[in-house]
Amino acid sequence: MKGLVKFGIVLFCMVIWLGCATEIRVAPRHDAPPPPPAGRIHPRDLKVLQLEMSPDPIREGQRVSFQALVNNFSSYSARVNLFIRDRDEIIAQIYDLFLPPGESRVIFPQTYYRFSRNEYCFTVEVDIERTRSSIDLAKKFCAQRTPQGWTMASPRIGPLFVEDLDKRE
Repeated sequence: MKGLVKFGIVLFCMVIWLGCATEIRVAPRHDAPPPPPAGRIHPRDLKVLQLEMSPDPIREGQRVSFQALVNNFSSYSARVNLFIRDRDEIIAQIYDLFLPPGESRVIFPQTYYRFSRNEYCFTVEVDIERTRSSIDLAKKFCAQRTPQGWTMASPRIGPLFVEDLDKRE
């Protein structure tokens, strides 16, 4: 019986020793670099290239929808929420939008936003993982009041006619 107990103790110690040796051999080295962080986009990776409204021009009482061309400069995709703001008021939003790398056309749902001032300048915000930040805009996106309604179109100049272009010396 004593021999069996000694054999059991020796066997137990060998199993423990082999387990420790295996752990040491399998464990990662401390001087190895940590794995890269998971890919994630940041607000600084996004830029609004275009912002349009429809109809344009819009008259009082009409529903309006917005379209944005957003460029994701990162190499990662993400699900985000986008908001169009006028000063401190959200006028259009879209939730759970999949934004891949590159340019994406984003169509916001129609809204009954009421225009009343002479000029509205819009900003765009993104919510990434419950953190809301402004997005860089390619230019200032503003709607001005005209006799036909509010428009985001650039003012037209014209018609322009050029006649009699003679080279004079």
